[in-house]
Amino acid sequence: MVLATNLNAVMNKILDKPFFIKIVLLVLTILIISLIITTIIYTVTSKEIFVNYQLERLKEETDMLASLIPEEWMTKDQLEQFFNKVFQAESTILRSYVVISDKLNVEVYSYAPDLQKSNYVVDKNDMDKFYKQTLSPYVRKVLTGQYITMENSENEFNSDMIIIMRPIFSQYGSVEAVLTICKFIDDYSDELNSINKTLILTMIGVALLMLYPVYKLSKSITKPLVAIRDVAIAFGKGDFTVRADESYPAEIGQLSITMNHLSSQLSKTISSLTRETNVLQGVLNSMNEGILVVDDSLSPIIINPAITKLFNSIINEHDKYSIIPLEEVWNDFRQCLSSKTGIENTYEIDSNMILCVIKPLSVNDSLVGAMGIFTDITKEVRLEQTRRDYVANVSHELKTPLTGVMGLLAPLKDGIVTDSDKINKYYEMMSNELHRLNRLINDLLTLSRLQSSAEAFAIGKVGLTDIIFDKVEKYHFSYNEENVRIDFKYTSSPVYVYGNSDRIEQILTILIDNAIKFSKPSTDKTINIKIDILNEDSKYIVSVQDFGNGISKEDLPYVFDRFYKSDKARSGAGSGLGLSIARETLKRMNESIWVESDGYSGSTFHFTLTKYTDIT
Repeated sequence: MVLATNLNAVMNKILDKPFFIKIVLLVLTILIISLIITTIIYTVTSKEIFVNYQLERLKEETDMLASLIPEEWMTKDQLEQFFNKVFQAESTILRSYVVISDKLNVEVYSYAPDLQKSNYVVDKNDMDKFYKQTLSPYVRKVLTGQYITMENSENEFNSDMIIIMRPIFSQYGSVEAVLTICKFIDDYSDELNSINKTLILTMIGVALLMLYPVYKLSKSITKPLVAIRDVAIAFGKGDFTVRADESYPAEIGQLSITMNHLSSQLSKTISSLTRETNVLQGVLNSMNEGILVVDDSLSPIIINPAITKLFNSIINEHDKYSIIPLEEVWNDFRQCLSSKTGIENTYEIDSNMILCVIKPLSVNDSLVGAMGIFTDITKEVRLEQTRRDYVANVSHELKTPLTGVMGLLAPLKDGIVTDSDKINKYYEMMSNELHRLNRLINDLLTLSRLQSSAEAFAIGKVGLTDIIFDKVEKYHFSYNEENVRIDFKYTSSPVYVYGNSDRIEQILTILIDNAIKFSKPSTDKTINIKIDILNEDSKYIVSVQDFGNGISKEDLPYVFDRFYKSDKARSGAGSGLGLSIARETLKRMNESIWVESDGYSGSTFHFTLTKYTDIT
C-alpha cells in the first residue's frame, strides 16, 4: 500500500510537469528500461553462451594439443619439455589441469596451475587426488576410442568444472594414451565480468550520449505544440487574429491548418453574435417596456434601462429588491416558475400603474428561468378614466338644460300656468337653457375640431394691446353695475404678436370670465382683475390675475382637462370646457399656457405669444 501510494504520488508529480518534460522523461525512461532489460537478458544468457564458446575452444585446443604431442612422448622428461613450450603460448589450457595416462591408467605426465578458490589454493596434489578418485573410471572408455566431455559440480572444490577426455592415437591409429583436461568454469568469471562491466559502461555511455538527441527530438515535438497552445490561449482571450504556423510537417501542420480554420470560423461566428447581441441590446435599451429575465433561482440575468425608470431604482446585482422593490412582483415570479404558467398582474407604485406579464422560459423542455415585461399603463388607465368621465360629464351637462326645459314645459303643456307674465318668464327661462345647451354643443364641437386639427384659422400680425383695451372696455360696460374692475395699465408702445385676433380675444374672454366667476369682492364690493404683459426674449407673456380663493395643489394639474371644475359645489357654473379650449387654441399657435396659485389668495393664468418681427 505504501509503495502504491508513493508510486501514485510520483506519477501525479510527473503528470503535473510541462509536456516537454513529460516527453523527455518518457523517452529516457524507455531508453533506460530497454538498456536494463538488455543488460538483464545478456547477464542471464551470456554465461551459458560464453561457457559453451570456451568449451568449444577448449575442445579445439585439446584436439590440437593431442595432434602435436610427439611420438616420443613415452618419457616424462620429453613431455615436460613439450608442455613447457606449449604453455609459453597464450591458451585456455594454460590455466587448466592436464593429465596424460598410458594404457594401464598410469599417470605419465600431469600439470596443474595454482588456482585460488574461496579462502584456499588448489594445487597439483589436490587435482591428482581428484583425478584418481573421480576420473580414473572413465579412462577405460577413452582407451576404446571414445571422446568424453562433461561438467562436474560435485567435487570437494565446490566449483563447476569442464572435463575433456580424449584418446591419443599412434601413427598406426591405435590408442596409446589418454589426454585429460580439467578446467574450472570460475576461471572464466573474470573475463565474463570484465565483458559485462564493459557492456554496462557502454550502455551508460550510450544513454548519456542520447540525452542531447532526446532533448532535441522532444523540443522539435513540443515547440510546435507550445506555439499552437499559445494560439489557443489567444483564442480564449478573444484574439482571433493570431495564426498558427502551417509550415510544420505531417500532423502538426494539419493541426495548425485546422486551428487557423477554426479561428476564422469562430471570428465570423462571434462577430455575428456580437452584432446580433448589440442589436438586441439596442432594442432592449430603446424599449419603453421594462424587461427583466431571471434564472430558476430568481437571480437577474437581463435588465434593460426601462426597469430603473419604471421603478425609480438603483440596481445592485446582489440584491434583487434594489431592482424591483415590490414583494408582489417576486411572488409572481416564484409562482410562474413553480407552476410553469404565465402570470399577468397590475401593480401600483408611486401613483403609477404598472402592467406585468411574466412568462416561463424553457430550453429543450427544461425550465431555465422566467421573463417579465413591465409596461407603464398609467396614461392608458387615466385616459380610460378620462373617457368615462368625459362621457359622464357630457351626459350630465346635456341633461341639465334639457331637464330644466322639460320641467318648465310640462306646466305649460298641462295648462297649469295661465298667467301671461309667468308664461313669458317660463319661455325666457327655457330660451336661456336652450342657449346654454347650444353654447355647450358649440364648445364641444370647437374643442373637438381644435384637437383634431380640423379648425383652421389664419396667423398674422395682431395688435395685442388693442385687443386687451377693447376687451377691458367691453367688460367695464357690461359689468358696470356689478362693479368689476379690470386693471390694465400698459404705458409702453403698442405690442404686436403673431396670432389670430379672434382666437386671442376668445382666450382672453375665457380667462376673464373665469377670473370674474371665481373672484371674491373686495371691501367695497368690487371684483378686481389684473392683466399684464411681460416682455421676455422672443415672447410676450400675458397674465390674467384674480384675487379669489385660488386653486389647491391637488387641482392644479387638472384645471385644463375637459369638464374639470375645482369647485365641485359650483358644478352649474360653466361647462368646464373653456380652459381646455384655451389650451388647445394656444397649442395650435405653438404657444403655451399655465397657472400659478398658492391655494388661498387667488390665481394667475399665463400664456405666451410670439413677438411680431417686421421683415422688410
